[in-house]
Amino acid sequence: MAAGTFVTAFMALLLTGVFWPYSTDLSGVPEPWAGLFFGLYLCECLSFGLGLMFLFFGRPVVTQLGRPPGLTTLAHLAIVWLLVAWWPQDNFYRLTAKTDWPRQAALVYGFNITLMVAAAVVVAFVATRRNERKS
Repeated sequence: MAAGTFVTAFMALLLTGVFWPYSTDLSGVPEPWAGLFFGLYLCECLSFGLGLMFLFFGRPVVTQLGRPPGLTTLAHLAIVWLLVAWWPQDNFYRLTAKTDWPRQAALVYGFNITLMVAAAVVVAFVATRRNERKS
């Protein structure tokens, strides 16, 4: 999963300019801020890569915790969303005008609200008792 995370993160870093041209252009940003923002972009790509790897390989980890199947599925997908959403979210925000209210609202509901819901699902998963197997 670790190797896949780094490969996927590298691919995300390369594809950022394809999907969101100029969203990570730091040519007008002075140091040390440019370096700090580049670090943020790397973290977003790594989080995205880890989220994709968890989507494909993390289900057994969540399943072994013994929660109800439906909640397990929701928690697995919520964890994935909490990891993958930052890369597209931040790039969309950087390219959206501050006064483009329809797009700003779409981003808030498409990302921020869904991230809150995903976090609430994780809370429900953690707070739910394990299924006791009948012998």
